[in-house]
Parts: sequence; structure tokens; C-alpha cells
Amino acid sequence: MGIRKKGLRVLSAFLFFIFFLGINTTVVHADMGAKPSIDLKVVNGPDDYYVALLGKGRDVEGRENSELKLEEVNDESVEEYLKAFVNDGWTCFVSPNMHDLGNRSNETGEYYYSYMVPDPFRVIVIGTDGNVFLSSELDQEEFNSKCTYDVAAGTLTEEIDKNKDIKKAGYVALCLIVTLVSELIVLKLFRYPFSKVNLICFFIINVITNLSLNIWLVKCSSSPMAGFIFLISMYVLEPLIIIIESIFFAGVLKDAEGKRHPIKSLIYGVVANIFSVVVGLIVLCGGDFAAAFDLISLILMPLFGVIG
Repeated sequence: MGIRKKGLRVLSAFLFFIFFLGINTTVVHADMGAKPSIDLKVVNGPDDYYVALLGKGRDVEGRENSELKLEEVNDESVEEYLKAFVNDGWTCFVSPNMHDLGNRSNETGEYYYSYMVPDPFRVIVIGTDGNVFLSSELDQEEFNSKCTYDVAAGTLTEEIDKNKDIKKAGYVALCLIVTLVSELIVLKLFRYPFSKVNLICFFIINVITNLSLNIWLVKCSSSPMAGFIFLISMYVLEPLIIIIESIFFAGVLKDAEGKRHPIKSLIYGVVANIFSVVVGLIVLCGGDFAAAFDLISLILMPLFGVIG
């Protein structure tokens, strides 16, 4: 058996394993996708306190603002106070995956909130002496926002990543490189020569499709719908790209003798794109194969009607 045939069999076995893994994985997180988050640091506050986020409340019309003072401060009284809290339309935010209102202060003064965080938001701090402090309003810019609440000044500020545009450009470039290298490997395994015509056609179609997809994904990365948009790209845009590229390759790729093989080229387009997606997801997970396989299985599971 030739080296190329062995390579094709190994590649086919690898792809089969990926799909088999997706079908047979039993542990599935139904709510997949990136979630907006808030990393909050509280400074210049009381020595001991409770802290929570405030969001724009519903059904608050006609309700009077809560008094910014508690007579008694303990876990139960703070929870009751936050449940009923209203201040100019702001109410205490409770994430769907949380059961308690208010975090007790810790040594670092750092708190993490995720899953449908309010935007914009404010911070409320309740000192153990009963005094209540409210921050200014912040309409955060970052998807994963890092913020500081200076209690003494009353200011809530966000740390903006000045290099985020460079990082996004680097991500797009990395995705393109991974795609090109992955699909060139498959091109060689399919015994297509790296001729001028083949390479020009290969680079043109991949640059158009890959750059278009990943520039769009990067632009949407700060959206609260980023996880849903990622799924749309996997279920709709990636299959569309596979179809477009496969049909394109069927009409342009030539063997060493200058002959076209439409069916073989069509199959190449499908295999090459699936392989590059798998490799891309592994890179996206920082080379963590276990995490990549989990992500792949989560993507594939809805396609087979499996609910976990």
C-alpha cells in the first residue's frame, strides 16, 4: 500500500472517529456557547460588606426608592433587602444559575459574574454597619468585562483592552493559516500536484471563504449572541462553504497530466474542509484535544437528535 493511500485511510479513520465521538457522547451541556461576563474588583470600600449587581428592573413603576440604610445586617436581612430593592428603576440582578443574592466580601475584593449579566449595570455594596453604597452606571464595551468599583469615589470603570483589534486580526490570520495548511495536506494526500493552476485556485477560494467567515465571527464576538452566532456558523455557514468549495474544486483541480476528476475533487473538497474545521477547533482550544473533542461532540449532537 502506498504512502498516500495509507495517509488517506488514516485521515478517513480520524474523521470517522470524530463523528463517532459526537454521536456517542452522553454528557452534553445544552446551553453551549460563550457567555458575557463581568470581573468586578471593589476598592476603597468598607472592611466587611455584601456586594451585588444592579440591572434595569421591570415592573418597578410606582415603587418608591429603597432607603439606603439597613438597621440589621446579616445574610437573611441582606437577601430580603436586595429582593425588594429599587432605585430609580434599578433592581438587584440575579443570574438564572444563581440562588443567593449578594456576595459576602473576600480578601481580594474580586467577584465574577457570568451568564446573562446586565448591560448596562451598577454595583451595590452593603456595609455591615448598614450603610448602602451605589456605583455610577456603566455601559460595558467588552464581552468579558473587567471593571473596578471605587466605593469612596462612587465610580465604576472598565478596563479596555487596547490591543483587542490586533488580537482579532491575529485570530483571523491564524484561522486562515490553519485552514490553508490543513487543506494543502489533504490536497497532497489526494495526489493532486502543487501546480500553478491548482495552487492559485486553492488560495483564491480559501482566502475568500475563510476570511469572510472569520472576519464576521470576530465582529460578532462581543455580542451577547456570540454563542448562538458560532452555532449558526457551524450548522449553516460551514456546510455552505463546503458545498461552494467542493463544487469549485470539482471544476478546476487537475492531476499531474492536466486531467480533471470531478467526483474525486468533490470528495476532496468535503474531506479537506471537515479536516480543517476539526484542526481549527483543536487550535481554538489551545491544543487541548479533550476540550476540542467535547466541543466537537457538542456541535454534532443536535444533528443526530440526541438530547443530554
